[in-house]
Amino acid sequence: MPVEEQKFFGRMMDFEEIYGADIAGKCPHCDRDTRFISASMPSPFPSMGGSSPPATFYGQRIFTEVQSVSLGASQCFLCKGLIVWLKSGDRNQGPLTSMRIWPIGKERSVPELVPPAVAQVYKRSSRLLDFDNGACAAFARTCLEKLLDDQKVKKGPNLATRITTFLESHKLPGELHLNLDKLREMGNFIHLNESFVTGDVLEISPEEAGWALDILADLFEELYVRPKEQQERRLAFDAKQIETTRNIAGS
Repeated sequence: MPVEEQKFFGRMMDFEEIYGADIAGKCPHCDRDTRFISASMPSPFPSMGGSSPPATFYGQRIFTEVQSVSLGASQCFLCKGLIVWLKSGDRNQGPLTSMRIWPIGKERSVPELVPPAVAQVYKRSSRLLDFDNGACAAFARTCLEKLLDDQKVKKGPNLATRITTFLESHKLPGELHLNLDKLREMGNFIHLNESFVTGDVLEISPEEAGWALDILADLFEELYVRPKEQQERRLAFDAKQIETTRNIAGS
């Protein structure tokens, strides 16, 4: 998750405060640090003629006496990519809900060496990050379960127990070990799927959901990519040694 979006940890995100004109941040299109500038956005709504229309439209806002929907837009100063967000909700009950609607949730890349069953769930989770933190975290949790299955970690009474077993049997780099252990302690993440059955509401922040994806990406590198790279280096070294031995023997 971009740092600019993490600053809204603990409260509802307002994408106008993240991508509004003259605000500095990371572009969701080109991933570069940039400044956002105004974007021209003609009204998508047809004219509402008549003396008493059911709703009133001003610019990018349409509302009734009780509900309001508004669109905001800006563009990246560098790549000119368009960013569009939506605010909607009940005008008489608290702040409006803010949602980025373009670009659509960006899918994170996954190394080819990651098993398809794991990679597919991870990609789906990453696409949901900007829209539904809870759903994103739920798929991230499922992804971690599938990764543990692939690593032959035995089933346990809960995910926390399986993570503990995995940490005890795998020598992970210090930071990754600590991060995965913290994820094990994150109760809302560990018990997320159970809440769908019990009906309990467990809050998952944008920061927590994004961090879970980051930890999974680090696990992909450590468990699938790095071992393959090291194996290829060893094979290349062995091949060179064999060739050197042959050359010496033939001289």
